[in-house]
Amino acid sequence: MQLSFIIVLIISIFISIFAIQNGGKVTIDLFFARYSVSQALVILISVGSGALIAGILGAFKRLKKSKEIRDLTKKVKSLEDESAVLKEKLKDEENDKEELEILNVDLKEELKKNKELLAELKEFDNKRNEAEKI
Repeated sequence: MQLSFIIVLIISIFISIFAIQNGGKVTIDLFFARYSVSQALVILISVGSGALIAGILGAFKRLKKSKEIRDLTKKVKSLEDESAVLKEKLKDEENDKEELEILNVDLKEELKKNKELLAELKEFDNKRNEAEKI
């Protein structure tokens, strides 16, 4: 900020010196009117107008960037919130997965026991059928 101020100040001094050195009268035709004014005044008004226009355009650009930053900040906040929700869902899903894995192990053990019981029942049924045949 200070560097840009110093640069603008130096440029302004050079423009002022240039305007003072070129202080003769000039005739300006503006539409249907003629004006006779100091060339220094014309230079200073031209530079001032240019600076004002540049300042206005710069202000619009800053406002546009500021709005863009606000919008992006809102979007980032929204995405962070969504990320937090998704992380929570992922954590819940991982917990559910662990519970299902434990349940799966339990069911496999129960299936194994049921197969053993089925084998015993088949063996018992075979023995009973053999006993009935005798």
